[in-house]
Amino acid sequence: MRTAAVWSPLFVAALGTFLYFTTGQFFDFGQGWFLVGVLGTVTFLLGFQSVGALRDLTRGTSEVSGQVTRRWARRDSLVIKSHYVRIDRGQIIRLDGIFHADVEQGDHVKIVFYPSSMMAVTVEMLEPPEESPEPAKT
Repeated sequence: MRTAAVWSPLFVAALGTFLYFTTGQFFDFGQGWFLVGVLGTVTFLLGFQSVGALRDLTRGTSEVSGQVTRRWARRDSLVIKSHYVRIDRGQIIRLDGIFHADVEQGDHVKIVFYPSSMMAVTVEMLEPPEESPEPAKT
């Protein structure tokens, strides 16, 4: 909800500005196509964030349970560090740093997440499943 609240107003403002300056190019009060190009790029990037957050809110959450087969962190930009886990079915889910610190490779977890962004909402540790005994050989 916070992501939608931050990005959606910025997207609407950028879209309005982009449309104003694009219209101005056709009615001789524009500032040049370079500005329209820059505004178009900024509008697209803000719209991508806004629409993704709004899709998460409207679609609700999903959940997956399984064993963590891999966990890692990487820098998506110079400043932002993202944390990820892969669940045994091959689903890769992005975690908050606090959740990531608690989850280790090999743990059994239940993760509630947003399906559009694959961002975890909650992470619950589960007991490992009982190993099925091998049948006796005769």
